[in-house]
Amino acid sequence: MSIGGMAGKLQRKLALSIRGKMLLTAFLSLGVVAFLSILHLQLGWNIAARMAETDRVDQRTDSLVAMRMAILQSEVDVRGLGRDAKSDEENLRNLGIDNKDFEGDFKKIAGFVREGGKAVGLDEDDFHLDKLVGSRIKPALKGGDRAEIAKAIDEYCDKANRLNDLFLTLATDSTKEMRSHFVGTSTAIDRAERVNIATFIGAFVMLVPLFFFSTRSILRPLRQLTLAMQELARGVVELAVPARDRQDEIGAMAATVEVFRANTEKMQSLERERTEMQQRAAEERKRLMEDLAGRFDERISGDHQRGRQAQYACRCSHQSGRSDAAPRRRCERGVDALHQQRQGDRHRVRAIVGELEGSGAADPALGRHCPQGGDRRRGDEQGRRERGGDCGAHQRCGEAHR
Repeated sequence: MSIGGMAGKLQRKLALSIRGKMLLTAFLSLGVVAFLSILHLQLGWNIAARMAETDRVDQRTDSLVAMRMAILQSEVDVRGLGRDAKSDEENLRNLGIDNKDFEGDFKKIAGFVREGGKAVGLDEDDFHLDKLVGSRIKPALKGGDRAEIAKAIDEYCDKANRLNDLFLTLATDSTKEMRSHFVGTSTAIDRAERVNIATFIGAFVMLVPLFFFSTRSILRPLRQLTLAMQELARGVVELAVPARDRQDEIGAMAATVEVFRANTEKMQSLERERTEMQQRAAEERKRLMEDLAGRFDERISGDHQRGRQAQYACRCSHQSGRSDAAPRRRCERGVDALHQQRQGDRHRVRAIVGELEGSGAADPALGRHCPQGGDRRRGDEQGRRERGGDCGAHQRCGEAHR
């Protein structure tokens, strides 16, 4: 299974909120860092302890070597005593310096030296040769007894040889121990390096899935939601909003984006329906206006024909010069009826056009028929001028056409 698959499976099992995931990530990261820090501190303390022990053994070895050198030098100075007063004074002064150096180094490792001395049968007084100088050698030199001087010198040299052998043995053991500490410290350093490499690999193995888990469960859904919102901003609603089934904050954001997408889709649907309704209404108005214009043309043409016939009858009656009033009255009544019918049609057409104009649906189709009325009016006026008559019938015929 890949790392991404493991992260996705872990995400589905945990089902944590964003806050919980961030806390888990921080806790695991801090845990790994704390574990590595403690491990490195432990390794550092172990190596430091080994190095400190190595330094202590090295210092002890140096002290043993210095004490051994002081013993050897004091033995040389003691063997030079008893020759003359001047040389004895100088040798005693050098012997005091050697014993002082010995005592200084002895205090540093007194416990270790005493334990070694007990192992070979040495007492506490055997480690303080200056006491032997004060109690045996100086009195023998003052008394001038050479036998006593030689006996005291032999006793001093015997103790010095025993201390020298002890210090040589202890120095050899310390050197071996120091070499062992060096090897142990080198081994500890090598082990620390291997542990460092192993812990680095372990931390990498632990933190990489954690990184993929955080990226897959937090950053990837956020990028997908960002792309979805950008598509919605461009007007695209035919898309699937990601992460809607999550139970965390990203799921709540996805649900909100889904509501926004659904509302946008409804708005676009309503806009399409409104546009289609406007188109259908415009087509219906156009059809009604064309039908109305056709009927209006037919009606006007019929009225105009009847008016021309009535006008012709009136003109013929006038030109014949007949004195019978009955035909003239019938002609006038016919012309009046046509005039009233024409006025009624005109009012109805004006009312319909007014209603259509009030609803914003006025059609220019009616304008094509308006010039016909003007032409008829100009034709009636020209006919009246040609006839030169001023009877009421001719006036009413002209008004009917107007």
